[in-house]
Amino acid sequence: MSVKYRKVVNNRKGSKTQGKIYGRAVVSDTIYTKKLCQNIRDRCTLTEPDVVAVVSALVTEVTAQLALGNRVVLDGFGSFKVGLNTSPADTAKKFTSANIVGMHVIFQSAIEMQQGKRVKTLLKDVKVEELVEYKGLNDSGGGSPSGGSNAGGSPSGGSNAGGSSGSGTTGGTGSDSGTTGSGSEGGGKDTGSEGDNEHIVL
Repeated sequence: MSVKYRKVVNNRKGSKTQGKIYGRAVVSDTIYTKKLCQNIRDRCTLTEPDVVAVVSALVTEVTAQLALGNRVVLDGFGSFKVGLNTSPADTAKKFTSANIVGMHVIFQSAIEMQQGKRVKTLLKDVKVEELVEYKGLNDSGGGSPSGGSNAGGSPSGGSNAGGSSGSGTTGGTGSDSGTTGSGSEGGGKDTGSEGDNEHIVL
């Protein structure tokens, strides 16, 4: 069991890493709630309807807590909180709720220490290997995976053609800087990659 990657070449004109080779993660399959609930059922003594009810209630409760402005932590999984997209104002007095142009959910993976290193809990047992079903390199088309040195490719979600935009969509614009935003969380623009920031904007 492993995450497969394929090698791609960055052909985006004007990129500082044009012509360089990167590894990009390949999605093997898409697993929906029904399959997840069936798998959970097989791991415990609950029936599938019980699992479905719990998962549905969890989504409802997380949604309610985010609406209250709370940060939701699922131990061993990660945390969720609301982030804002805002347009700038010349002064603090001129900044009003009208400057808030959108919202997004920020997910941050749980972290644990392994042999003195910080490891994302969800990825601690993940291994990678090259996909063998394709031949040669693939053009990246829209730009390099976020972060530059990402051995396994960009995180899941979106087009994998760059960082994630502050508007709440992943895949984004393919910018070299990774994650961009119009006034997200700290305001202005994030310049680190998703891997460096250790969060994904949903």
